Amino acid sequence: DFPRIRVGIGRPQVEGLSNTDEDVIVSYVLSDFTPQEEELIKPIIVTVAEAIACFLTQGMEVAMSKFN
Repeated sequence: DFPRIRVGIGRPQVEGLSNTDEDVIVSYVLSDFTPQEEELIKPIIVTVAEAIACFLTQGMEVAMSKFN
């Protein structure tokens, strides 16, 4: 066991395709960010960095309390 930080990305919204199709999901997860997604991810990266710093300095319990 080891601690980890997970960031959800949701499901692909592809017109005409099921968002439960495994190939669609794999392609979505492995694809590059769109310019719009890059803008959305910037503040999330800052939050993840803060969560890591909190975990390293204050421990997992405090980090989980602050960032979950």
